[in-house]
Amino acid sequence: MREVAPEVAACAGGAHGLVSVRLVFDGSGAVTSATINPTNSYASAEPGPECEPTPDSSGYYSCSRSRPPQPGVDECILRAARGARLPPFERPSFSVNFPFRY
Repeated sequence: MREVAPEVAACAGGAHGLVSVRLVFDGSGAVTSATINPTNSYASAEPGPECEPTPDSSGYYSCSRSRPPQPGVDECILRAARGARLPPFERPSFSVNFPFRY
């Protein structure tokens, strides 16, 4: 993902944020699908307005933040993310939700 991260960051034109992209790779390591998740989930050591009121067994709070659609930026991010590659693997496909910072 390091290879495409600068291209993803450039899509925001200097704005800063976080976007979660669901990527599906085929066995050759190529991206076959990329979609933006409207909600970013994360764990926090501190409670906050976006977090569940009770920590998990590790002491972390489960949090989520909605991200409104940004049509021009989102299209650019997806184009950049589709350029990601993995080494070939045995399974027919592999999917991951990857958090890109911009």
